[in-house]
Amino acid sequence: MPAVWLMVLGFPGVGVVLGAAVMYGLKQFLPMGWPLFIAGALGFNLIVDLFVVWAQQRVMPSPSAHTPVGRAGRVIAVTASDAARGRGVVDGVKWRVHSRAPLAPGQFFRVVAREGLTLRVEPEDEAGAERVTGGE
Repeated sequence: MPAVWLMVLGFPGVGVVLGAAVMYGLKQFLPMGWPLFIAGALGFNLIVDLFVVWAQQRVMPSPSAHTPVGRAGRVIAVTASDAARGRGVVDGVKWRVHSRAPLAPGQFFRVVAREGLTLRVEPEDEAGAERVTGGE
């Protein structure tokens, strides 16, 4: 996602400023000349881009830091060929889930292990899931 912000605020922003300078004439726009103007525009652009990336990383932690083991989740879909496999949501993140027991859509589970992008889960009753999630 930071790449999107860099594209929005990055080079197009410099292009707009340079275009305005060319359109209205650099001498009237800024009395410093082309080299210093371009260096300043690129420097300002770099500062804005770094701030946007820093702010976004503070707001959105990286998914790799997510450790779902011990958390509760809910099944959203079950594989037609194998009822013990499907898709689930833990803390708003979608995962592939695998259980020893059959799963049903809407059923709560507790994560017991993470194996790459697949979670090993144990089905839970609704009361157990509320205990783990805090009643969310």
